[in-house]
Amino acid sequence: MAPSTVMPIVPLTGDDGDRLDAIVFDIGGTLVLEAAAATPTSDLVPVLRPGVAAELAALSRSYRLGAATNTAVMRGPEVRALLARAAIDGYFESVVTSSDVGAAKPDPRVLLVTCEQLAVDPARALYIGDRPIDQQAASAAGMFFVYVGRGGLLAAVDEFTARGRSRSRPPAGSGP
Repeated sequence: MAPSTVMPIVPLTGDDGDRLDAIVFDIGGTLVLEAAAATPTSDLVPVLRPGVAAELAALSRSYRLGAATNTAVMRGPEVRALLARAAIDGYFESVVTSSDVGAAKPDPRVLLVTCEQLAVDPARALYIGDRPIDQQAASAAGMFFVYVGRGGLLAAVDEFTARGRSRSRPPAGSGP
């Protein structure tokens, strides 16, 4: 769906009526195209996936947004600076990396710290990622999870809504 035709976002609620408070995103492969392996950090150029900026703008009107990603060499402020080069850093209240917490996904710490910084219960947050390791981390953190697909972020949120909150964690090993 083209960003100009996107309907207003309605806050997600679960079967029990509880509102989802936050959406947390993986970065590489979810918000931006993956950089080639071993690319020096000084050479990183964030290339947004199609429609990401407009979709973040729409989602930010209804949810607190955070980003949580694996990186062995960059901390949150450095990743935020990269996101600023793509003009999307302002959408995120929190940007946390595995380097910040000392553990890489599937360890849930990067997601738990992100939720803590957003002041939301992980059980009231949705994590959107592109790999099984993202799903594993979300499950370990007690968060809901949905894969981003070719349709983009809003399509992923729509998929989550269609599946229903109680069924939002696909079986281990299922992929995008």
